[in-house]
Amino acid sequence: MSSTVLILSASYGNGHHQAAKSIEDEFYRQGINKVVFSDLYAESYPIAATITRSLLFKGFKYGSPVYKAFYYGTDKFSHTGLSYFLQHLGRSRVKELIHLHHPQCIITTFPLLAAPYLRNKDHYSIPTYTVITDYCLHSLWVHPYIDKYFAASVNVKEKLLKHGVSEDKIVISGIPIRSNFEKKVSKDYIYKKYHLRQDAKIVTVLAGASGLLKNTDKICEGLLKLKEAQIIVICGNNDTLYQKLFPLQTVYGDKIRLLQYVEDIHEIFEVSYCMITKPGGISITEAASKETPLILYKPIPGQEKENAQFFEESGAGKIANNVKETINAVEELIHNEEKQKAMKMALKDIYQPHSSKIIVKEIIKDCFQYEHTN
Repeated sequence: MSSTVLILSASYGNGHHQAAKSIEDEFYRQGINKVVFSDLYAESYPIAATITRSLLFKGFKYGSPVYKAFYYGTDKFSHTGLSYFLQHLGRSRVKELIHLHHPQCIITTFPLLAAPYLRNKDHYSIPTYTVITDYCLHSLWVHPYIDKYFAASVNVKEKLLKHGVSEDKIVISGIPIRSNFEKKVSKDYIYKKYHLRQDAKIVTVLAGASGLLKNTDKICEGLLKLKEAQIIVICGNNDTLYQKLFPLQTVYGDKIRLLQYVEDIHEIFEVSYCMITKPGGISITEAASKETPLILYKPIPGQEKENAQFFEESGAGKIANNVKETINAVEELIHNEEKQKAMKMALKDIYQPHSSKIIVKEIIKDCFQYEHTN
């Protein structure tokens, strides 16, 4: 196919870019020969984007009430002047990308309103699609000139319907994740590769590079008291955390395994009895793909909290608001395998496999239809 696809995202959290990359890879697998990716705000306003990312991250990390006010405030006022303002952000860059690459369709993995706005204001006839990367809905995802929404779950579809989106514009696709998570890997191979004990229950702490999972040291100290468990801590590129936890590995030996960046992280999910993580849309979807029971640590009000509540209400995870609740939740799963198995079944029910393929095939079908009728 000679079509060109334009994917727009924004680097406020890693999940939006990861989803975009998964979709990009699938387009190439399906024979599209050109996919253009744009970090729209970073390209349009590099200095402002850097400052706002830093402020948002600090609010997310240190000021839960601040982020709560931002998230729900923008949700409440999205249909007033805020929405009008956001429609203009990045508009010039989108027009530039359209004139440069002549895309057959535009896909957004972040609430970016410039592309659908251009359909109305400047009469571009390029189909525009939005991939929602959480198990909840913020009003800024919704725009009357978006052709189709790809929703994580039935509850997101129901919220779109309440916002006046017609049902024929909604596809329940799940959230796109890295293709490696769709593959099965031999557990024996993984145990050997990472020097894990097959007789232990592997408890993984997904700390990550951003340091948003606080009190990791205290969590590890508590977990190390559970004799049935072997602990894996994924530190990512956070060398400060790695060095802080290293004395525990010196004292406890192979009872705790510290890992930095892990290329094949799907392998760790594969063997984990349960996992402690923040409830970002991508990470909990990856866990669902491997049916890895989740302890969702101190979710911040906003999409984290709503993601966590959806998983807990579905029986797929447990919210823990402090270190003690976290240790208790892990201990309960270790001593109650039936509950752990029930959680795995709930994760299986939530997970929509081959999300990227569903999204890409739907868009290819639509775009050829547009090409034929226009």
